[in-house]
Amino acid sequence: MIQQFDYPVRVICDEGAIVGESPVWSQREQVLYWVDILKPALYRFDPLSGQQRSWPAPAAIGSISLAKNGKIVAALRSGFHWFDPADASWTLIAHPEPHISHNRLNDGKTGPDGAFWAGTMDDRADKQACASLYRLAPDGSVSAHGNGLVVSNGLAWSPDGRTMYHSDSRRAVIYRYDFDVASGTLGRAKYSCRCKRNGAAPTAAQSTSTAAIGVAALPPDASTNFHRKANCWVICHCR
Repeated sequence: MIQQFDYPVRVICDEGAIVGESPVWSQREQVLYWVDILKPALYRFDPLSGQQRSWPAPAAIGSISLAKNGKIVAALRSGFHWFDPADASWTLIAHPEPHISHNRLNDGKTGPDGAFWAGTMDDRADKQACASLYRLAPDGSVSAHGNGLVVSNGLAWSPDGRTMYHSDSRRAVIYRYDFDVASGTLGRAKYSCRCKRNGAAPTAAQSTSTAAIGVAALPPDASTNFHRKANCWVICHCR
């Protein structure tokens, strides 16, 4: 059964972002990190004090994740980087697509295997299927896991870590993969759903402890929620 909730929404910091993305909560610091892709900049918001700090990024920044060493791994146009808040330094880890100048890294998230997963997107107005999904391992090595994407987006995992969800926003498709936590490998891609309503395009995704998958969708008047019940997928569009 799908329930619709009318939660209040309020502005916590009016930054005037161009494209705000990749909110990541730091349990250790009790602060929220997020990015403005096109500014480009990385932000740190403290909800207790209301203070926000920002650092300019050297290139368009698609997503971030927090590491145990206190640094932040970031997916930039120019590749995967470490950012160290202690001295505001950016250090290149690896660039998965130095030969494709019109692509940039986009949405990314740390998986249950401990690796940072992020995909690329064609940043041209006339977008083509030239993007891929990558896995940045803890040792700094990068491996490709699927290509022929247009705009890689919306990564999430099931509560048990055995299923990964991944979307291609331009194709308005959400894929489902069997996921091996021990090796960080994917099974063959399966269609989870295709968004067809009002031209909605799946973007960010987040799983919950109840095996629900919330997917933000564009245009902003549409969102899509998925809840798995046995082998049946129930899709609910809500405004």
